[in-house]
Amino acid sequence: MRIFLAGATGVIGQRLAALLHDAKHEVTGTTRRPVMASMLRALGVAPVVVDVFEADALAEAVKAARPDVIIHQLTDLPAQTADPEHQRADEHEQDELRHLAPRLYGRLYAMHRFGLVALFAFASCMLTGFAQRPADDQPDMKIDAATRTQVIETLVKNLNDSYVFPDVAKQMGEAVRGRLQKGEYDQMTGAAAFAKALTEHLQAVSHDKHLRVRYSNEAIPAQSSNRREPSPEERQNMLRYYGTVNYGFEKIERMAGNIGYLDLRGFAVADMAGDTLAAAMNFVGNTEALIIDLRQNGGGDPAMVTLLCSYLFGQEPVHINDLYWREGNRTEEFWTKKSVPGKRYEGKDVYVLTSNRTFSGGEEFAYDMKNLKRATLVGETTGGGANPGVDPRQGLCGQRPLRAKLFPAGQGKSKIHPL
Repeated sequence: MRIFLAGATGVIGQRLAALLHDAKHEVTGTTRRPVMASMLRALGVAPVVVDVFEADALAEAVKAARPDVIIHQLTDLPAQTADPEHQRADEHEQDELRHLAPRLYGRLYAMHRFGLVALFAFASCMLTGFAQRPADDQPDMKIDAATRTQVIETLVKNLNDSYVFPDVAKQMGEAVRGRLQKGEYDQMTGAAAFAKALTEHLQAVSHDKHLRVRYSNEAIPAQSSNRREPSPEERQNMLRYYGTVNYGFEKIERMAGNIGYLDLRGFAVADMAGDTLAAAMNFVGNTEALIIDLRQNGGGDPAMVTLLCSYLFGQEPVHINDLYWREGNRTEEFWTKKSVPGKRYEGKDVYVLTSNRTFSGGEEFAYDMKNLKRATLVGETTGGGANPGVDPRQGLCGQRPLRAKLFPAGQGKSKIHPL
């Protein structure tokens, strides 16, 4: 059988590629990095170097491979670590990749016109456990003192230009410049270690888990400043993907004592997930109290957060929160909706379960419910990241080895009752 393996150089992809080859399948595997092609050949896999976010290039790669089956194995599984903070940061990386999955899956699914028999979307980026990374998916790059200085100066400029809290941006800049002057980075000759150190030092000041520096051995294409809506085909493919994960609704149950239970793993795009949310709220509509379990919720669409909130209040709009964007000095307001397609859950007790994996939009919902005194929160302190943002990319030495994810809104942790 001809198999197209997307993500063949990942943690699980490498193992799967070898097993498929041993089973006598004809395997084509993707990698973003030309240097990994030889490793794939050694596994008996025909390599194809492609960025899966480039739809046209991906389509050509699939067309050339003429697969019977496509296996989606694009993951960001972390290396095992004893440091809880690093472990949680790695978990949040997985959650972010999970929310990119609809478009990735959609682009792969669209290739059915090339004669595809089946597509398997193994959502291993949603695993709660940790896999030991056999080796980095890219070679490291040596850097010198001039490069380290250039990276820090570019990083500080991006922070001062974009970060929502100018005072915090200034503190972060002073912190990393101070470490540079003290020689703390002098022994760091590898880009990967340098990026990791910068992430730790920025987060030590900002406490913003969304703020990270990452290293790429290959050039990262510049992002377009004009964000576009997905095409009709992309939208249909996103809907297909969301269907495979039930729009984040993992479990809905009526428990003993007529208590409703909703296990929500993510906030899918609101105008796509609205029907599923309505069905869920109709199911629990006659219960005496509702438990919303966000312990494995990594976030998602702020509009979906607002839509779920709308079911828990009356018809009169309630001001949920505001998102302030430093760029343009603008504030975006979020209010509950006057009408919802399903049954409202008014005047009944609501309990929200949280953990340190409750991140981004999950944390926002927990905070909204607590701040508006609509729910009782039970669990652990949430993981942070209740803020939107941008992804600036900086080129260095003719390449783009480092990039900083700067999210221009502050982190709002919810201090809640421990179990």
